[in-house]
Amino acid sequence: MKVLMRLSIWLERAALAIAGVALLAMMMVTVIDVALRFLFQLTDGTSGLTFMGSVELVKYLLLAALLGAMAGHVEKSQVVVEVFTNKLGDAIKARIAGLNLLIFAAVGVVLVWGIHEAARSAAEFGEVTQDLAMPKFVIYEMAAVLLVIFTVRSLIHGIRGLVQGVDDGA
Repeated sequence: MKVLMRLSIWLERAALAIAGVALLAMMMVTVIDVALRFLFQLTDGTSGLTFMGSVELVKYLLLAALLGAMAGHVEKSQVVVEVFTNKLGDAIKARIAGLNLLIFAAVGVVLVWGIHEAARSAAEFGEVTQDLAMPKFVIYEMAAVLLVIFTVRSLIHGIRGLVQGVDDGA
């Protein structure tokens, strides 16, 4: 279990790093876009500087930020319904949380499979994004990788919760 926990910590750091970089890039794109629009307005259109595809870029960076954050904090994001669990012991609460994480892992497998199939189809037909003409299969595969991290971490923490009765979401 120690090896799996080390793997989970490493995956958590990788996912959160991806989320952080995506968030910073998203903010940078937004600031540059707003500054260029303001400059365009100040010069009555003579500057000619525009940022084509900024909305599309922000959309895909937001996808990376959200999936990375979700994968990085999977064991800490459970909503505990106190009405049902307040009288239960900590070990039972941990086992319920573990079962919930195993269900997350099952959902993650379905999502990974679906997004990977979409990526395969996008690669086969050469689909590109509307404004920037970026290949969509790259975006889909990036999302699939982050969902694999989500699935693996859910599985690790779910097994730990069920077997050891330990809740990592404190």
